[in-house]
Formats: sequence, C-alpha cells, structure tokens
Amino acid sequence: MKKQNLNFFIVQALVSSTPGVLLTSNLPLVGQHLGLAYAGIGLIFFYVRMGLLTSSLASFKLVQVLGSRKSAVLAEIVNSALAFFLLWFYFTKKSDFLFSILFLKGMTSGLLLIIRFHWLRQYGANDKAKVALTLINLISQMSYGIAGVLLLFSIFSVENVYWLIVFDAVTSVVGAFLFSSAENTEDSAAVTPPSFSFRPFLNLRFGSLFFSEALMACCMGGTNLMLVKYGSQFFSRTGGYGLTLLLYALLYGVGGIFLTRHIAKYKAVSHSKFLLFSIWVPMSLFYLGNVSPILQVVCFSVMIASYAVVYSAFNIVWFEISSKEMALTISSVRSLVIGLIWAIGEYVYGRIESDTILRAVFGVLSFVAILGFLRMSSEAKMSVDGEMS
Repeated sequence: MKKQNLNFFIVQALVSSTPGVLLTSNLPLVGQHLGLAYAGIGLIFFYVRMGLLTSSLASFKLVQVLGSRKSAVLAEIVNSALAFFLLWFYFTKKSDFLFSILFLKGMTSGLLLIIRFHWLRQYGANDKAKVALTLINLISQMSYGIAGVLLLFSIFSVENVYWLIVFDAVTSVVGAFLFSSAENTEDSAAVTPPSFSFRPFLNLRFGSLFFSEALMACCMGGTNLMLVKYGSQFFSRTGGYGLTLLLYALLYGVGGIFLTRHIAKYKAVSHSKFLLFSIWVPMSLFYLGNVSPILQVVCFSVMIASYAVVYSAFNIVWFEISSKEMALTISSVRSLVIGLIWAIGEYVYGRIESDTILRAVFGVLSFVAILGFLRMSSEAKMSVDGEMS
C-alpha cells in the first residue's frame, strides 16, 4: 500500500467524519430550536441509528453498481445536500420530514464506514492498512472529545448551532472531492462484492469471534445513553455529560494509540491477543458504583481505554481474517447486528436505574467467548504449521 493512500484515508476521515460527529453530538440543540420535547429529541438519535443499520443492506447494491469510489462520492454529496435541508428546517423552524432527513444522514454515514472498510481491504491485510483502519476509527471516536469540550464550555447553543450544520455540509463536499481523486483499487483487482449473507459466520472460528463481539456490544450498548447516565450518576458535580464525553474521547485515544503503536512496531503479527483486554471492562464496571469518587474516575478510565483497545482489535482481527471478496459481506453484517444491539441498548438500559452489574455480566461472557476464539485460532495455526513441517 502506498504511503499517499494511507494519508488519503486519514485526511478524509479528519475532513469529513469529524464534522459529522460534532453535528450528531449537538443534534439535541437543533431539536430544542425546533421545539421538540425530550421524546422528540430521543427520536432524533433513534432515526439516525436506524439509518446506520439500513446502510448495511444498501451498501451491497451501491458498491456492485458504482464501485467503492463512486459510491463514497455519492454518499458525501447526498450527505451535504441533506445538511442543507437540515439548515432549511433550522431557519424555517419546520419539522416536516425532519426525521426522514436524519434517517438518510445516518444512512450516508453508515455507508461511508462500510465502503471505507471494504476499500481499504482491497490493498491487502498489511500493517499500513491496519494502521489506517485503526487511526480512522480513532479519529471518529476522539471527535466526541471535541464535542465534549463544546458542551462543557457552551460554545454552541440553540441560537448558533446552525454553524455546525454549515460546517458538515461544506466538509462533505471536500470529502467527495477527496474520494473522487483517490485510486480505485477495484478497477485493477476486479473485485465483485458478494451478496448480503450470514453464511461466513457459520464457520466455527468466525462465529465465535462474531459471538464474542456481539456480547461485548451488549456490555457497551447504548453508549450515548451510558455517557449521559453515568455523567449524572457518578460525575454530576464535576461536569456531568460533558465530562464523560470528554473522558470517553481522551481515553479512547489512549487505547487506540497504544494499539496503533504496537501494529507499527511488530510487523506481520496477529493482534488477536489484544482482545484479552476485554476482562478489564467488566472488572471496572463491577467496582464503578461501589468506590469513592476518585476511584470512580479510575474505573471509568480503565473501562473506556480497555474498550478502545478491544473494539479496535475486533476491527483489526476481522480485517486480518477476511478475504478481499468477503470484506464487504463481513463489514455489512457486523454493522447491522452490532449496530442493532447498540440501538436496543439505548432503549433497554434507559429503563434500568443501575445497569453496571448487567453490563459487567455481558462483559465476562464476552471474555469467555474470546478465550474460545483464541484457542481455536491457536489450534488452526498449529495445524497449519504441522502441515508445513
């Protein structure tokens, strides 16, 4: 993979993904400006998530017809147009079709995530591609830290949040230009994406990895709600939601940078062992509600940093074991199922006053499933080594 290709994917994520995260985090301000009650603001996030889920199914047809590059350009252009529609709603204070616009914005965001994974995989499962994938995810998650700062210091309000909408619209046009000027690896590789299917996950090794990831999603599902809830329960006197959002981004960055440095240092090595960091997620949750305020900060920090390593490791392991032909299938199915679990988590955990123990139980089960996957991977490697010798 050429260095300029690595730089292109990272620059595109900085230019296009970060403004989208900033706008999504501040959508409640848009809802308040339009006179929506709390239930209506809750629907905003619901429709965005539903759009993300739908993109899992739409990505196949789009990539088959247009290819990765043209699909990404189209998604960026549509996203820009939708932002301008949202701007119109803001100034006219009309909410007709608002949720449809937000659904489609969630869909374009999801399309870009899936297309980017598929596109990167066409370069091969080399270390530079893994670093690019990890950094892109890191940029997206750390953008929530910027949103946290904006909330903590009240930089944006109901009266001026429209500037974030304009920023998202303009940067999407820049993102479309970046995509249009990039190399299309599918032209030379002649890759034909397969159809949407759960068949790859019937393989015992793939299935165990998928099951462990789904259990971890159950543990950390409803992350938006978790940050709001834990901000109120544990950090109400020190910044609340703004603080948890900022800590989430900073600590996610710590975990992601740690894994990225390891990938760069140890070439051509499987990084599945980093999935073992998952044990620290339930351990932190078990103690989070039963310790002093200072230790609560420590537990929360360990939980988020460990989750960052594990979530990034899941992406890298899937990247390593997916073939070029199956990359789109695996990315789309994962996006659909894991995204659905996260969305359900927003609803379920919102109706449980204290959810740390339940989340911790799912975390322990995920760790056990990871141990099973690692054992199968080790046995498969020993079998291959035995045949070679």
